[in-house]
Amino acid sequence: MPKSVHLDIAGCKIRINNLTDGQEYDFVRYFSTAVDSFDYQINIDSSVQTCTFHLARHIVEVPNVLPHNIWQYVFREILQHFFNRKGSGFIIHCSAIAVNNNAYLFFGANEAGKSTISSFLSKKFKKIADDSGIIFFNKEKKYYSFFQTPFMEKYKLDKSSEEYLVSGGFFLHKNSLCVDKRVTNKSSLFLQLSKQVFTDKLRIKQQMADVLMLANSSVPFYALRFPKDSHKVNEWFLSFLKRGHHFQL
Repeated sequence: MPKSVHLDIAGCKIRINNLTDGQEYDFVRYFSTAVDSFDYQINIDSSVQTCTFHLARHIVEVPNVLPHNIWQYVFREILQHFFNRKGSGFIIHCSAIAVNNNAYLFFGANEAGKSTISSFLSKKFKKIADDSGIIFFNKEKKYYSFFQTPFMEKYKLDKSSEEYLVSGGFFLHKNSLCVDKRVTNKSSLFLQLSKQVFTDKLRIKQQMADVLMLANSSVPFYALRFPKDSHKVNEWFLSFLKRGHHFQL
């Protein structure tokens, strides 16, 4: 029997219509909500052959059988449109861990160690991202929020609609010892952050304005050199927290 489900992804409410019991998707399990209001509708229709976007009317039509990678594309288009309407928010390449409701983000090029360092820290802390996340500026409360994406990660992890406070970010480099240094040059920070954004050519100016605002905010960012040593990384991070970096043990 076809059914409708409601999802909450970074505050974007999405209703999916005509989902059958045999269609099992992780994003339904992770992001389902009891709230039945919605910003967008996705209509599953066996008569259509390709995804059709009517984002001005907040409607997307998709075929009955849709691979996970195409679902990612659908969600990405919807989320980019939603952020454009809200005037804030972007999707970014990162891994992340949570300390209570504080999110610490790790950035870097391919093979820089984003998955490695978050896996090391997941022995003591909750891993909330392996490859992507959402940063959104809460205009009412004046802070940056981090949300998990519905996208596939390098390594599978549990997800939810939970909101986290962006409490710090690290640009990764490999080294024999753990050494962190605050990035104080705002121009350099902007350039480094802008390279991590999932850009949308239709709203790249707004995205870069959002990144510039983040770079000039009070959120601390660091260059972090670290070894491929779980014990050393965990010792460093505990020391980092004890130094009073936005979290009290």
